[in-house]
Amino acid sequence: MVAIGASAAEGLTDIKALLAALPANLAAVVLVALHRPSDRISHLKEVVSRGSLMPVLIADDGDRFRAGCCYIGEPDADLSLAEKSDVRLVEGAGDKHRNRTVDILFDSIAAYAKGRGIGVVLSGSLDDGSPKAQV
Repeated sequence: MVAIGASAAEGLTDIKALLAALPANLAAVVLVALHRPSDRISHLKEVVSRGSLMPVLIADDGDRFRAGCCYIGEPDADLSLAEKSDVRLVEGAGDKHRNRTVDILFDSIAAYAKGRGIGVVLSGSLDDGSPKAQV
């Protein structure tokens, strides 16, 4: 499990560059958390898919993750890993978790991926993704 966290436009640029550099047959699941407003339509999937060699999917609650795929959540559904290595979405939070989306993802990776998880913070100016995650 490779968990990637970033903020805003700079983070989006970094995510696109990283996904473009990853091989299509990567033997890992890539999970992306990007700070963005929850009250707007998101085109994140389309934007990051353009340069990615691997499929970019919007995660559905309860889905099983597949290696070689990149997963994102919807703006109002924070992406995380559940106990059985499947998708868990923290939904309906509005902007409540807006600046904690990376923490939510990294905490779930630390709890459930054990030694099979990597956390990557690409950008940001606050502490989301850094204070207590133990990936």
